[in-house]
Amino acid sequence: MFTKPAINFTKAVYLLFIFSIVQSAAYSQRNIDVIKTNARVKPDWNTKSISGKLKINFQVDKKCKKVKLNAQNMNAELIDASHGKISLSTQEKFLILKGKFKPNKTYWVKIKYDAKPKEALYFVPTQNSYQIWTQGQGKDTSHWLPVNDDMNDKAVYNLSIISPKNKTVVANGKLHNINKYNKDKKLWQFKMIQPMSSYLLSFVIGDFIKQKSQKHPLEYYLPKADSLKMESTFRHTQQIFEFLENKTGYAYPWQNYKQVAVKDFLYAGMENTSCTIFSDAFVVDETGFFDRNYVNVNAHEMAHQWFGNLVTEKSSKHHWLHEGFATYYALLAEKKIFGEDYFYFKLYQNAKKLYERSKKGNGEKVISSNASSLTYYQAGAWALHALREQIGDKKFDKIIKTYLEENEFKNVTTSNFLKIVDRLSTIDTLQFKNNWLNQTAFQGEKALELIKKNATIKKLMELESLRKLPFSKKKNQLDKILQLPIDQFLGQEAVYQLPDPTSKEIEKLYLKTFFTKKRTVRQAISERLNNVPASLQINYETLLGDQSYFTQENTLLHLWTSFPDQRTEYLKQMKNIIGFNDHNIKTLWLALAIATNDYEPEKSFSYLEDLINYTSPKRRFQTRRNAFQYLHQINVIKKQAIKNLVKACTHHNWRFRKFARNLFKKWMEQVPNQEKLKSIKLSEKEQKVVNKILNK
Repeated sequence: MFTKPAINFTKAVYLLFIFSIVQSAAYSQRNIDVIKTNARVKPDWNTKSISGKLKINFQVDKKCKKVKLNAQNMNAELIDASHGKISLSTQEKFLILKGKFKPNKTYWVKIKYDAKPKEALYFVPTQNSYQIWTQGQGKDTSHWLPVNDDMNDKAVYNLSIISPKNKTVVANGKLHNINKYNKDKKLWQFKMIQPMSSYLLSFVIGDFIKQKSQKHPLEYYLPKADSLKMESTFRHTQQIFEFLENKTGYAYPWQNYKQVAVKDFLYAGMENTSCTIFSDAFVVDETGFFDRNYVNVNAHEMAHQWFGNLVTEKSSKHHWLHEGFATYYALLAEKKIFGEDYFYFKLYQNAKKLYERSKKGNGEKVISSNASSLTYYQAGAWALHALREQIGDKKFDKIIKTYLEENEFKNVTTSNFLKIVDRLSTIDTLQFKNNWLNQTAFQGEKALELIKKNATIKKLMELESLRKLPFSKKKNQLDKILQLPIDQFLGQEAVYQLPDPTSKEIEKLYLKTFFTKKRTVRQAISERLNNVPASLQINYETLLGDQSYFTQENTLLHLWTSFPDQRTEYLKQMKNIIGFNDHNIKTLWLALAIATNDYEPEKSFSYLEDLINYTSPKRRFQTRRNAFQYLHQINVIKKQAIKNLVKACTHHNWRFRKFARNLFKKWMEQVPNQEKLKSIKLSEKEQKVVNKILNK
């Protein structure tokens, strides 16, 4: 029996958002204040290293004889300095500048350095070439550039990147010049005007196509192979931009806004100042848009340009000021695009998660240094929604506008925000803080009352209350819900509550659902009917043509399983469908084709080679995971697949790496696979990882 790879992408997206900023008290107490950094960097694909030169202008807040810069495992030397008595020495994690430093005086140093970053700078192979990109959130930028890794120290950063002449470079700020560096390379110069925290520094190098908005300072970058997906991927971006400017009352604070999709990104997206980097899993065509679009991530990362980048938390204790605000404003933007029912449905889904966790005694304070992403993002957003409902839209907008204006380019705490709430409204801010920010128990009942303002979600709540009832006691309600026109949220829930079609009465209800055009409802049918009865076969087959890659994937698998005599027909029908960027349908198709004895047996070996090829490091890790899992299910393990799985065990994405190591351990339980492994030449790093896995 085949099963789809066990990954719920929607849940994974929010899991991908999980990373809170943990600040070291030692860093925040450091007396250096970086004013400006001009850096020229040269990443090297062949050596997976970076070298550079930079000039740092800084001050100190008290008289001292040394200051520290974060620099992880760097070789560095001082080229020049504003005072001849300044010297430089290196430690494992720092550069130490020694001299006689006094407050209210600006110093500068010029430094030459090189490093082989273990993180924060990633060298990623692609099918035809490679990408190089950064991910510095937390305190990781110092792996590739000497900086003060303290979000409270905001500075102006101007980056110049030396890159092969045939590559495109994207970075923070405005592109000032592209100059010839030598016969093979170019120098891309980017300039910033306003200060920012060092964790927001970024650049990307790769083969990209670019599109600019004619109306706004927006730039879109996609891999060249995805050029036809530009509109569907970035759909609604201008609308989101306009909404955020209007809703916050604060004009976009940076020179421009760029978004670039990269392979094998660690998270869904990262809101680097003026330069969001996001996972190319969200690069979609017209069909893929309805299942896995970039809209929410797009709105979330764009909202961070105000909440997080313009106004920045002082410490991780107040991380909800970043994530709660960005989550809520992304929801408000989606409300503008997809409507009120969608908005309240998302609020309801998040409230249920928070309430369930709270009931189990695992609730967390929103104002906390070590809360989970569910708390920072969803509970934080819920606190803002409760505030907006309590004081009204106009006062809420005025508070947000004032908060941004009074704290622009500064660092803040929750108290800074609540003082403005207290000043501009009549609510009891202490009670609000106690109920929504400082209490571990989520305010479930209050949240549900606010949600019930929406008629559709109120009906959905009533429908969900029937889940535990036997079909005989709720069939009339389900029948009513499934009358045309079917609501997308209510219809989806009704389908999930239908029992297996073991009677004509139940089959009639299923038949009704096939006449709706609502994608969510038809997708629910494709998931719910694992074993398709012959009486519903013709109707179920229509799902293969739905504009939903999730629906098509479910349908192909379940038809292949349910009707063995017609497997070749289904395979012929779906042969040329790829699916999302993770090739979800194509990898499933190959596995099914290999497992179908009478389907093109002369091509079986070729199909196996194709499936193994999808495990290559040049493929996206999502695609590789699919292919590895299908190879595991059909239990055809070739030497090349093992070799690719070993490489996956060293991947920079920890979730994929963990998956690969668990699967490798299972494969090595079979003696033939152990023999194949012995014949594979492994690098020192790979051998070390293999030994670690096998000796666990």
